Amino acid sequence: MMRYDQKFLDKVRVWVLAGNGGNGARAFAKENYLAKVPDGGSGGNGGDVYFKSSGRITSLHDLRRAHFKGNHGRQGKGQQRHGTHGMEKTFTVPLGTEIFLVKNSIKTQQQQGVKQFTEESLTRVADLNEESQNFLVASGGKGGLGNHKRRDIQEP
Repeated sequence: MMRYDQKFLDKVRVWVLAGNGGNGARAFAKENYLAKVPDGGSGGNGGDVYFKSSGRITSLHDLRRAHFKGNHGRQGKGQQRHGTHGMEKTFTVPLGTEIFLVKNSIKTQQQQGVKQFTEESLTRVADLNEESQNFLVASGGKGGLGNHKRRDIQEP
């Protein structure tokens, strides 16, 4: 049986990835006896990832999973239909959470071909010490332009 004290975590390392933007479409409208007209819609933007502070959570035990990912944007379609934007995701963290950016220098060993992290630098980027404070951890990618917006692309 696990006691409550054993569930308390004060340091967690997580990987955050925002959503990718969708591709723009290359489509052409064909009408009788007229030239082909560019008609492709633009792709949607990727979703952002936020951390929000809350007084209801007292430990980082719920954040022990390693990956937080945003939603991807959808690609555009023909007839000037634009792709949908990825929804932003918000993950709740306890009050007093400090967010650090970790940069690693990777060194590979030639004996076994195993990558090892040798040097680590920490940069503090946020301190969430107020209730309902939001912090943008990763911003989503921009969607690609369809050829309706870019009239210079005439080839199919």
